[in-house]
Amino acid sequence: MAINNLLELGANPTIDNQDVDQYFNALVNDFVPRNESGQPESEAGRLGTPTYPWDKLYVKNNIYIDGSPVGGSGSSGALVDDANYILSGSVLADGNTPNFIDVSGSTNSVTILATTVPLEVVINGAATSFLLDVTVTGLTAAPGSNNTCLVNNGNYAAQNPTKLIREIEIDTIGTEISNRNGQICGFLLNGEYFLALVDTTNSVLRVVRRGAFLDSSGVKIARATVSDNATITLMSTAWIYAENTGTTCVVSYKSPSYSGIAPTSPATGDYWYDLINREWNIWSGSAWTVVDRTLIGVCLINSSSVAIAGMAYDPRIDALHLNNFKLRKLDAGKVVTTKTQNACTVYGNFHKFNSHLVWDMAAHLDTGLAEASNTQYYFYLTEEAKPKIAIEAPEWRDDLGAFYHPYKTWLYMGCSLNDGSSNLGFVKSHADEHKYLSASTSGFFGVNVDFKKYVSYRMMIKLSHGGGGLPTIEASSNWNTAQLTPNGNTASISGTSTITRSSSLANVAIGSGIHGFIIDFYQPTLSGDMHYTVIGHASNNSQQVVGGGYITATAAVNFISIKPSSGTMVGEILVTPGAKRHESYEGNFQYNDN
Repeated sequence: MAINNLLELGANPTIDNQDVDQYFNALVNDFVPRNESGQPESEAGRLGTPTYPWDKLYVKNNIYIDGSPVGGSGSSGALVDDANYILSGSVLADGNTPNFIDVSGSTNSVTILATTVPLEVVINGAATSFLLDVTVTGLTAAPGSNNTCLVNNGNYAAQNPTKLIREIEIDTIGTEISNRNGQICGFLLNGEYFLALVDTTNSVLRVVRRGAFLDSSGVKIARATVSDNATITLMSTAWIYAENTGTTCVVSYKSPSYSGIAPTSPATGDYWYDLINREWNIWSGSAWTVVDRTLIGVCLINSSSVAIAGMAYDPRIDALHLNNFKLRKLDAGKVVTTKTQNACTVYGNFHKFNSHLVWDMAAHLDTGLAEASNTQYYFYLTEEAKPKIAIEAPEWRDDLGAFYHPYKTWLYMGCSLNDGSSNLGFVKSHADEHKYLSASTSGFFGVNVDFKKYVSYRMMIKLSHGGGGLPTIEASSNWNTAQLTPNGNTASISGTSTITRSSSLANVAIGSGIHGFIIDFYQPTLSGDMHYTVIGHASNNSQQVVGGGYITATAAVNFISIKPSSGTMVGEILVTPGAKRHESYEGNFQYNDN
């Protein structure tokens, strides 16, 4: 340890080799802080200052705070898992999506690509290089019977928003699916392959990933729309593990477990990742045994013994998410950031901007796209900090802590609808909630809100009727929990659950055309009344809507749904959070642009 004292030589010294060596000795091996006298002293100094920070810090094994590790293989709360991860591998040219899992498309085999671009992994703390392709053959086919279930939601009728649903209600469940309750499995629905957690206890498939699989040509398999009573087919799901030999990969047909405690009642061949010791284990039939393997991807095999879809796992990245971007419309074809100072992390890359950033329909459309009217466009930022505009809606990535393009490494920033004249409409930023709507008297549409985090929300609604009777937004007894429902049920509202309203609020029938409404919600305390104010206009009869009231709530509201009193309604909702609860006080109703 370099704990020698550094001596000040004073004016006009005679310098010998010892004077020079003291600095060499202070820098080699352990580098420790020193006080103003040059003596080693605990907590005597800093690396960098707020004015002069270091640009990057590279640490191989661990960082310790007050003696406790916060990252690396010895940590119980790692910043990254430093024992098992993917370093690098083959990627798609457009979007840097990992592409080293190559399914056959005609046989029951999958190839892990490594010849052209080596696959570099770390297994139990040791670096391993795959330099040649590895093919796994003889993959198990999916079951050919009792292998389906049906979508069970009468509101689903192949609407475009059903491409984004995260929970699919099911019935008529085959035993091959029910036997996999609690596992993550691959499924086929209307041409789309996706991963979902099987929850037959509640008759639902809880989506894990949609839009992320590639076919045998490396082409993305797009998300599909969902309709009631559509057939969902179980696939054989092969979880692919790389071994530290650098020449072998193996598969398992049951989703692995992740926990700090060993799973109970395992079956032979089950995999468990020990979050405490940062290592993979396999159940031998009598004990958990550490194996020199790490998970690198998954592939799906159909009942005809064809490996049909694959998904490679991402390399290790810094998943600390930052994004303070807010967007607004600049003109008919451009969207711009609201501020000049913006920062974000995209797939582990930090970007800071000191000027406005513009997304231009004429310059930033994704490859192969041409601008189209009546189309929803999504604004992304690439790893290289380049604006991109796509028609693919984002997917939430738990591993990255943000919404990303479903099969590219682009961070989602916002969206807007190009109208019939190819003019962009109002712009939703990434922090806002936005939905296209289609609902009848037997259903509803709703949005998630978080009044524990925010004290206020603004809901902007654009509606038109869809036939079968004129739906209404009105101040009569019809405007109650059948139309505006906090938390999606009556249990969270005391009394009769009818919204108390201003008696002067006019009834408005929604006829043909487009009509706009704004509802401001404000819940000053988590267990108090939620106040609302409504303004709007119905162009078919030139009636204006002005009014307000309150909902007697017993808890923080987390969901608001709207249901037509008759017929159907179609349109869209934009929900924007206002002041954060810690930034507000009772009586202060504001909107925060930061």
